[in-house]
Amino acid sequence: MKPFLLCTFLVCFLFPVASCMQEQDTAAPPSTEVPGVLAMIPDFSLQDLSGATRFLKDYRGKTVLINFTTTWCPYCTREIPSLKNMYSSFNARGFELIAIYVNESREKVTSFTSKNDLPWTVLLDSDGTVAKMFGVTGVPTKFLVKKDGSIACGPCVNVDTRIDELLKE
Repeated sequence: MKPFLLCTFLVCFLFPVASCMQEQDTAAPPSTEVPGVLAMIPDFSLQDLSGATRFLKDYRGKTVLINFTTTWCPYCTREIPSLKNMYSSFNARGFELIAIYVNESREKVTSFTSKNDLPWTVLLDSDGTVAKMFGVTGVPTKFLVKKDGSIACGPCVNVDTRIDELLKE
């Protein structure tokens, strides 16, 4: 008897509520945006290892790979040789790589980057604010930024071919 009363109550309550909802405009085209994916990279500023403040907008006019990473991540460490190859292949053509170390101390990152002889820009996101702004949930996470500041891909993998194409534009 109780299940019958519960079902009757739900039908009697939900039907009027559902019928009062406004109709959606079916003439409007569906959104092509994917939730959680950025169309334009938001400008941000972070400190580099020397304490200088760097702004993303300073890299406009270049193709930029933003790599959110850490010192303790084994995948991040394993990809360093391929990132070095990518950087040396494309840097002279207007490519920049920015490594953003998330939730790490300056001392630890300085030691790590020195030990691994990283030639690219290294920034500190000590409290993870910028990583959160980008929706980063794990490392490594990469965003490829076009010369105009729009996103070519992000998060993305296997970016070598994509970088070459963007540098030709």
